[in-house]
Parts: sequence; C-alpha cells; structure tokens
Amino acid sequence: EILRANLDQSEPSLGMGPLDWKQLTDEQRRLGTQLRALFPSNLELQRVRHHIAHLQSAFSFCGHEEAAGLSLDGSGGEESGLLAHRVGGKINILHAIPNARSWGMFFEAGTRHLGFRAHFDEGKVMGLASYGAAHAEAWPILDSSTPVPSLDPVRWQAFLASRLSRAPGEELLDDHVRFAAGLQRTYEEGLLGLARWLRETTGCARLVLSGGCALNCTANGRLAAAGIFDEVYVS
Repeated sequence: EILRANLDQSEPSLGMGPLDWKQLTDEQRRLGTQLRALFPSNLELQRVRHHIAHLQSAFSFCGHEEAAGLSLDGSGGEESGLLAHRVGGKINILHAIPNARSWGMFFEAGTRHLGFRAHFDEGKVMGLASYGAAHAEAWPILDSSTPVPSLDPVRWQAFLASRLSRAPGEELLDDHVRFAAGLQRTYEEGLLGLARWLRETTGCARLVLSGGCALNCTANGRLAAAGIFDEVYVS
C-alpha cells in the first residue's frame, strides 16, 4: 500500500505502463505471480524504471518525507544512475547518468582488469584497495566540463589500457594493489562530487543511497564522514 501510494504521487514519467504478460520471460512471469500473491487482487502491477525502483525502496524506508536520492548501478535500462529529490512523497528526477558514463561499469571493468569476476568480486577489489589506500590518488579521468560531475569514458579506457593487467590466478603484485587503490579512490571522489551537487541543488541535508554501487561500504563510510549530508541512508 505504501509503495502504491508513493508511486501514485510521483511523476507519470516514472512509470512504464502496465505489465504485458505476453512479453515477459518465464522468470519474469514467475516473479509477477509471486508479487500478485503478496498484494490485494485488485492491485495492478506496473513496470517502473530500474533506478526508480531502487530509489522508491530507499525513500520508503528512510522514514522521512523529504530526502535527496542517488542510485548508482552498472546499468538499468537506458541509464546507469539517477539523482533525485523526494518532497511530500513525489520523486523529482534531477539528472540521469547515461550508461556510457556508468560508475558501476567503471568498477566492473577495473575488477575484470585485475583478474577477478566482474559483477561478483568487486568486494575483493574494495578490500585489496585498503592495502594501498595510504598513497592512493584519484585518476585524472573525471569530466569537469559537465554540470554534474561525471566519468570521462574516453580517458578511462585510455588509462585502463596503459595499466598492467592480471590474469585470473596470477600473483598479485604491488602494481595491482596500487591499481585497486586508485580505482577505489576515483570512485569515492566521483561519489563525493555527485553528493555535493545533490546537496547544493536540493538544499536537503538528508541523502538516500541505493543501487549496486551502494554495496561499496568503504566509499559509503567516506561519504558519511565527509559531512556533506547530516544523514545518509543506504539501501
């Protein structure tokens, strides 16, 4: 009921229309059947944008009517992230991050470069980064020409090609530790830049953070300690 009420108060563009069961995969039909069993029979299932689902979940459980919202992932439809502001139950989208500038894909590519499984072993890379954190510096791959801080995909690909890679199972060298630390620090600087933009744009002192990138607890801790927001909720 809470989810239905909140979506009803959001912008119409946040939804993607009712489900067409004929176009769903078997797995999607199974999930849809389970959802119907959990809610009243007259509740119509609607498709929503990937990052709206992330944000709605985070907003609903933070316990406040107003909050700034940041969802970051590898991808989700046509966008890899959303920056939003929720006021009085209504979600206002402020900026969408295109897949070409995805922070999730950035970290996945770095994970693969180090010989680990992308989309599975990012936590290992985050842990490995701690061994080189004392001397880590953000890489010069951020695009400062855009109003919202973003990743420059061209510079990132060129930088990645210039660094020593590792095959799965090979010995971890100091260069690999430094790479992991730089990857982590660059993501942290990107996250802090997005958070500062949200605080300045919304004036709100409360942030909800969601999506796959929100699993990076080291970056979350640095964000909380930075004092950009008075309260940070991670979903």
